[in-house]
Amino acid sequence: MGLTNIAGEYAPWLFGVGLFAASFLALVVISLGSAWGVVEAIGWHRNRAFVIYFLESIPAVIVTLMLSGNLLTSILNLMVAFVFVLMAPAVMMGLIASNPKIMGVHFSSGVWKVAYWLSLILVVILGVISVVSSIV
Repeated sequence: MGLTNIAGEYAPWLFGVGLFAASFLALVVISLGSAWGVVEAIGWHRNRAFVIYFLESIPAVIVTLMLSGNLLTSILNLMVAFVFVLMAPAVMMGLIASNPKIMGVHFSSGVWKVAYWLSLILVVILGVISVVSSIV
């Protein structure tokens, strides 16, 4: 209901994009969390958590290869998708960072603010170019 007040008829779409972005974040968090839990349960040193994280990724790679046949293309497509999935959170972060009411004396201004927005625009432009070049 609260999202409808802000986004109107686009609220379900905005909510869907948010869920999609949250699923990518959860993928990494859950995988790393489970790797950390396995390492602690086995009694290994914390540095070995990344070994477990890598090993538990192998089945995902195998399934991706079985479904698409080309792992590199799938990874590149996901990287392009991340540009558009993370665009809304990046805009929100930029707005929050440049708001002195929220950030107090640490708000972003001047060169840092311009650099942030220009880099975000550059990333989005490169994402659009990637999509257009893959279609053509």
